[in-house]
Amino acid sequence: TILNLTNIIFIYTIFKKRDFSILKNKIFLYLFAFYIYLNLTTLIFLEDNKIIINTLSYFRFVIFGFAFFDILKNNNQAIKYVYYLLAFILFCLIFDGYFQYFSGQNLFGVEKIRPDRLSGLFFEDLILGSYLSRVLLIYLGLILLFKSEGKYKFYLNLTIFIFGYILVFLSGERAAFIIITLLIIILLFSIKIPIKNLIFILFIFIISSILFLKNSPTLVDRYYDQFRYHLMGTKLNKNNILPNYMPMYQTAFKMFKSKPIFGYGVKSFRYFCDKDEFITFNENSKYIVYNYEIYIPNLGKKDEFLSIEENYFRIGDEIKKGDKLFSYKLKNGNLKYFKSELSGKIKDISTGKIFYENSKYLTLENPDNFQQFVYKYRNGCNIHPHQTYLQLLAETGLIGFIFVFFIFINISIILIKNFYVLKFHNKKTLSFFAICVCLSIFGNLWPLTTSGNFF
Repeated sequence: TILNLTNIIFIYTIFKKRDFSILKNKIFLYLFAFYIYLNLTTLIFLEDNKIIINTLSYFRFVIFGFAFFDILKNNNQAIKYVYYLLAFILFCLIFDGYFQYFSGQNLFGVEKIRPDRLSGLFFEDLILGSYLSRVLLIYLGLILLFKSEGKYKFYLNLTIFIFGYILVFLSGERAAFIIITLLIIILLFSIKIPIKNLIFILFIFIISSILFLKNSPTLVDRYYDQFRYHLMGTKLNKNNILPNYMPMYQTAFKMFKSKPIFGYGVKSFRYFCDKDEFITFNENSKYIVYNYEIYIPNLGKKDEFLSIEENYFRIGDEIKKGDKLFSYKLKNGNLKYFKSELSGKIKDISTGKIFYENSKYLTLENPDNFQQFVYKYRNGCNIHPHQTYLQLLAETGLIGFIFVFFIFINISIILIKNFYVLKFHNKKTLSFFAICVCLSIFGNLWPLTTSGNFF
């Protein structure tokens, strides 16, 4: 609402003053051209009308950027208000995040969804670390921008930044932590800082990480065991590179090869990933289903609360294929039944170890040992391929990809130029705040990591 209201006031001001200089701004024209392109490609893809409506509404983000800049340009105090507001927001998020880390629930009583991840004030969305990693560098730039306001405020806000950085690590979001660490390292080499100070900062970081890992087996599992599995899989896998993500990447690349210039339209990956010509089965996620075991998954979803209503089985019962095992109720009140796909006598019940889901197995007696097991595979289908540039290639084609990648290249050149002039000519081309803003954009567009949905 605030965004749209700001846009309306800005557009009204433009027409009232008859100041249409925005139409000559190169950045505006570039983003507007990208917006037009997205809508043209999406109109061709008519699978879902909601996607077309959403794509048309993206223009509000372009306008808001210029409206926000106009406010900062015409009001000397506006940037200070942004600084104070951001400090307040970060303090609340960080305080709540630590509260959830140590107590197991946030200030509103929302418990951890997973023992190795934090959501904080984002409740069911595990994006606390991702959010912090995207705004902390801009916040650091503002801290230095208003350093002259007093040592007390400066060190207080610097403390918020440090605790925020550590919280990204504690949140369990590996990609977010890797990105913000990379940005801070680049920042340290982009400014004049004594070598001894640089070594001291790195020393504090390493010692802090070791202490947290030493006292938290959960973090060790998240940052070592799970990371190793997600990166290289297991020894039994045929292909040990990114076993959970590679099928999605391959599916996206097949879509790109099918329509390399224009792609299939914004948010189209979810509609085409299971097509015969694009589907990629994840052989690295192969799992065995025994004919004497019934797998009962965790049926709860993000927007559905699962409650078991009634069990229909006991140990020793004879069941047949199609028999009801238990009934469960969803958040919307609908009652559903989980039915058996196998026949046999229930011998035992055990809890499986599929990450942190409360999955269970019913073991059946199988004296004849008929068809010991079958293999099943998960495919690479998802709502998006979890990689920004592969998503752009698949959904917007080479043209859409170039629009975004060109921004990343330009930001990279600006940062490299600043580094070169600083190191070889002892000068700087960017202020500290400008470096922080550029690094924030650089981090958002960094290609060598997994990512959320670009759109």
